[in-house]
Amino acid sequence: MTELIKLEQNITDTIKESQIKLGFTPNAVTLFYPLDSLNAITGGELTTEEMIKAIDEYKSEILSCKASLAQDGRIAVTVSEESVRAIHEKVEASPFLVEFIGAVKEGCSLERAAEIFRKYNKNAVITAAPDDEFDLLAYFPDGEPDGCRYCLQDDLGGITYHRFTKLDYDALYPEKSGDNTEK
Repeated sequence: MTELIKLEQNITDTIKESQIKLGFTPNAVTLFYPLDSLNAITGGELTTEEMIKAIDEYKSEILSCKASLAQDGRIAVTVSEESVRAIHEKVEASPFLVEFIGAVKEGCSLERAAEIFRKYNKNAVITAAPDDEFDLLAYFPDGEPDGCRYCLQDDLGGITYHRFTKLDYDALYPEKSGDNTEK
């Protein structure tokens, strides 16, 4: 049985992060997911057609989506303009994300980013990144305030980051689960 409420949370988190970064715009948003990711998020084992049907039929107080097969084989999930507005108006932004993204926008250092992680959870893990693309990997091992993996890179005048679900991070770096030596 798929748990589309978990997909709703993933979609809501992604759109809310975008609204914190870029501001609110009252437009529909399309997100692209590989079928494997959707099944992992929802705990299902659906085919592409079954997943598209399940997403199309799922409705909540906040979310209404339409799904279709994208040209590259991923599933395109289009979140309606009304749902984007509902996320903006009804979903509270994570104080951690607001502070972290605000600091990144101001050009913070890797050290400042690490301080923010530790402010929100003294057990935050800050480790060397698993490859040369990023400098640090940061995350909250107990999932509070969120369960994402943040890959940070020192960039001229500040840092950039990529935010991955644990599942997507583990798929990208299957041999490197984030257990590197702490910096």
